[in-house]
Amino acid sequence: MCQCGCGDFQPDFKFKGPGDNWYVVQSYPSCDNCDTPAGVIIYQCDPEAAETWGLEHVKEKTISEMGCLMPILHPEKLKKRFTKFLTEAAEGLVDDLMEECFKPAVHESMEPMART
Repeated sequence: MCQCGCGDFQPDFKFKGPGDNWYVVQSYPSCDNCDTPAGVIIYQCDPEAAETWGLEHVKEKTISEMGCLMPILHPEKLKKRFTKFLTEAAEGLVDDLMEECFKPAVHESMEPMART
């Protein structure tokens, strides 16, 4: 990964594999500094590597023999959903502000005319 540290080893969780092996899952967001796309890394560690990398502090998940589904949201889909949410929230806020502030603003702007 790049010098900004976007891809430094920051494991999300580990699970036990065949034999004495551990598998470590790390997800990371995309990085604008180095154009690295979002991704998932799965590391395989034997007991010696697990000790070297300090995996004793990484939370453990149990994964059955049938596997495990880990849904991942694509960054573009997340951006679209977030944009839609913000747009709808902003529209609602503008409506509320118009409702609350429009009438008093009109009356305040009329006050100088009423004095003349």
